[in-house]
Amino acid sequence: MDKFYGWDIIHTQGVISPPLTLKFIFMSRLKQRRIIDNLIHNIQIIKKSQCSLSELDAKILDEAIVRLSELRGKKGKTNEQILVEVAKIIELLVKFFK
Repeated sequence: MDKFYGWDIIHTQGVISPPLTLKFIFMSRLKQRRIIDNLIHNIQIIKKSQCSLSELDAKILDEAIVRLSELRGKKGKTNEQILVEVAKIIELLVKFFK
């Protein structure tokens, strides 16, 4: 029914729409890997195309790439561990885009 393993569901105009991180958890592993690969690729493009990146910005992007690579490669992570790691990656990207 309206339940995602104990997580709250957001209802918008009669459509059930779980938060983005929950959508990530419940999609297939292959789709997760594709999303992670695309994100890593796009971060690498930003690093290459932005010649005026500060050392701190470059370090933040490198850390995001490392965390994404670890998330991509490790099997057997619990949903909670995935959520925590996704939150850390989002936090890094928010720091960069501020």
